[in-house]
Amino acid sequence: MPVLKDATGASKFVSITELTSELHPSDFLKDSSEYEKRLAVAKFRCIEVIRYDETPLYGKGLCAELDSVGNSGEELAEYINSIDSRRLKRLRRQRRREKAEGLMPGERRMRSPQPRSKRRSALFSGNDIPSGYFEDHLGTDVHGSELEQFVDSMRLILIQDVLDRMIASHELELVGETWLLKVSVLDEHTKRQPSRRNVKRDDRSFHGRPNRDRGTMAA
Repeated sequence: MPVLKDATGASKFVSITELTSELHPSDFLKDSSEYEKRLAVAKFRCIEVIRYDETPLYGKGLCAELDSVGNSGEELAEYINSIDSRRLKRLRRQRRREKAEGLMPGERRMRSPQPRSKRRSALFSGNDIPSGYFEDHLGTDVHGSELEQFVDSMRLILIQDVLDRMIASHELELVGETWLLKVSVLDEHTKRQPSRRNVKRDDRSFHGRPNRDRGTMAA
């Protein structure tokens, strides 16, 4: 656990939760525009979790609601964060097991996504924290698993911040026990996503020929 010094200079152990309450992701980012960029990343991830939470009758990736995940924004943020961090948690568990006892025979070694935009670090990472920041501002040192927990806490705060905005602007609403994403928000989100199923068919073999000849062999 990190060690903090109070006003009298006395040292005390604190939890990561207590340490997080003193800081906010915006404290580490260079300006407000960078903070807004991270909120945009958080919003993208929140919508991705919602749209793929289940497969409705009208198509995969078009779900606009979340059921039974809690009635508060904090519970919703915890749920979305847990889904968004599953890949990273599995990778961390495998890395620790690999270091301690090695991989199982035939086990595939997990890797982080190559595009940084698909990594959790796109939200917030240890590289966003200046060297010596904790010592200079809090009189403590945070490293290893403690740093991982702290970074994860910063990511959760970003998700909470963007959900608060979405709820305030009625992009996301709680109806009974169901969180509903505004359809126009989902439409705007999905139309920006390139579809891998769209295959361009630019067949000009009948250019200039009458439609009656389509489907027949060229002379």
